[in-house]
Amino acid sequence: MKLYIRNRHHIPVATGNYDKATNKMTVLAGSRVSKELYYGPSFRGDKKIKRLREAYTVDGVMKDDLVFTSPTVAANFVIGYSCNGHLMWRDAEGRSLKELLTERTR
Repeated sequence: MKLYIRNRHHIPVATGNYDKATNKMTVLAGSRVSKELYYGPSFRGDKKIKRLREAYTVDGVMKDDLVFTSPTVAANFVIGYSCNGHLMWRDAEGRSLKELLTERTR
């Protein structure tokens, strides 16, 4: 399922493919990531995200697809701080991944 993270102007900055069967999210090449990483006690894995950014981005743009173990880890990578990926990733109509998963289980 194709999903997006948008900036405050609602323009997609990152595109991902979510696999419901595995709960994995692939951030696609060409996606933009935030310029900064915001360190804090709730941002676990920030060192790993920094290493991945160094390996997979050039000037803040993904050069290759990258698979993450969850939508939240993928969103943290893109946004640069701790967030809920089920709320940040949205479809073309603006529905969150959480809403989409809830709809499909009804």
